[in-house]
Amino acid sequence: MAIGESVCFDPKLLFPLPLQAFDQYREMYFEGGVSSVYLWDLDQGFAGVILIKKAGDGSKKIRGCWDSIHVVEVQEKTSGRAAHYKLTSTSMLWLQTNKVGDLPLKFVGNAGFVTGFFLSAKSAT
Repeated sequence: MAIGESVCFDPKLLFPLPLQAFDQYREMYFEGGVSSVYLWDLDQGFAGVILIKKAGDGSKKIRGCWDSIHVVEVQEKTSGRAAHYKLTSTSMLWLQTNKVGDLPLKFVGNAGFVTGFFLSAKSAT
């Protein structure tokens, strides 16, 4: 989906997403770690941040840490039938290996991106 591209959806298909879903996501993709989710109201919508941290304990001769920060902002349009979504994500990684027979490796890096799109509701006819 390209930035600014419109997508239609049926509002009857929407359902509240419990915060346990974020714990499940963290467990499935990070196999542990810790996460926090914060949501707040805006004048014309809402925003939230999802924080995920996974630290390696060195038990497999690999030490490191992964941090992810995902910020979402949803701005409803005045018609109430469309919204603009903006997602900003940043991931930071620190990794060090000390396996016997391998050269030691140290890696530090980060990556980020910003994307946005519009969603509009179909008329109920």
